[in-house]
Amino acid sequence: MRYTEARLEKLTQDVFLEDLDKNVVDFMPNFDETEKEPVVLPVRIPNLLVNGADGIAVGMATSIPPHNLGEVVDAVKAYMKNNDISVKGLMRYLKGPDFPTGGLVVNKDDLLKIYETGTGKLRVRGKVETVKLKGGRQQLVITEIPYTMIGANIGKFLNDIASLVENKKTTDIVDISNQSSKEGIRIVLDLKRDADVENLTNMLYKKTKLEDTFGVNMLAVADGRPETLSLKQIIEHHVNFIFDINNRKYTTLLNKEQEKKEMELLAKHKVNFIVLARYMQVISERMVDPDSNLIINLHHSFLPAFVGAKPYHAAFERGVKIIGATSHYVTTELDAGPIIEQDVVRITHKDSIEDLVNKGKDLEKIVLSRAVQKHIERKVLAYKNKTVIFN
Repeated sequence: MRYTEARLEKLTQDVFLEDLDKNVVDFMPNFDETEKEPVVLPVRIPNLLVNGADGIAVGMATSIPPHNLGEVVDAVKAYMKNNDISVKGLMRYLKGPDFPTGGLVVNKDDLLKIYETGTGKLRVRGKVETVKLKGGRQQLVITEIPYTMIGANIGKFLNDIASLVENKKTTDIVDISNQSSKEGIRIVLDLKRDADVENLTNMLYKKTKLEDTFGVNMLAVADGRPETLSLKQIIEHHVNFIFDINNRKYTTLLNKEQEKKEMELLAKHKVNFIVLARYMQVISERMVDPDSNLIINLHHSFLPAFVGAKPYHAAFERGVKIIGATSHYVTTELDAGPIIEQDVVRITHKDSIEDLVNKGKDLEKIVLSRAVQKHIERKVLAYKNKTVIFN
């Protein structure tokens, strides 16, 4: 592992990982199929807008600028209140991109068209402040830069300024220093006393990357296919996604509550059931050792209690381990009692012990629910305190 520790912000837990244990999204095997991971995270905000995106694939590319979290949330709320709101209406809440390096968008008039079509170009200009020193000297202090200048491009920017001085394009700059730190960007240009600040600033915008173009192409995978989306479409897809995860969340909670009530009903009426033949499995010879407790085998005396027992009985007599599983709920008398409910779950040789346990539990939930309902309908309360549970 390259990174041995990663600590999440509170925002991450609340916004990106909340309710992940409530079946709100699908899970899939990881790269080596040793664990399962979510297909997508149940993110509560349109992270595509907040964090932005930049990537390239075969025949297509995406470039989405980041935006202010508060403005994005306000825009989502506005859409939820009025689904017919226009992009122009959304821009009353979301003013434009919010780059982590700051900068000023020069062509603000083009923002509406960019957000309506999902494509366009932004001209981003760094922020320059003039600081007056003693003795009539001045400094140009750059506190914000275009987003495209981050990383190694800051060094290139400094080299470009040095080239302007070396090539006599300007004689107003005396010294250059990069005082940037974790507190923010700070690039200082010391000037001569009689320097023309306005002319020098315009030259920096024209001759260097202090003013640069950010290409916008809001391409994203929507409903399984790549599509260039407008601002409103991105928010619409997000709201639909939030509806789906909340629907799954409360469906899961409802099912758990119903299961809890069923078990309380069983306890109230003292109606118990026998779990018969939870599962059988074949993985390898070493895992069919009856003393290993890794596999639950059917006892021969259980077999006559359900339809289709003879093939199973014969198979076990021959020492054959059958792939497949059946869970039956029967009344207290194994050989004579009627089967109340049964169902089948498929088990493959790839299933781990954990998979078996989970499948067994899922199977019991399905069959138990039916059995409870049938008992209630038939008012079968004659079997109080007469049953044993076999696992």
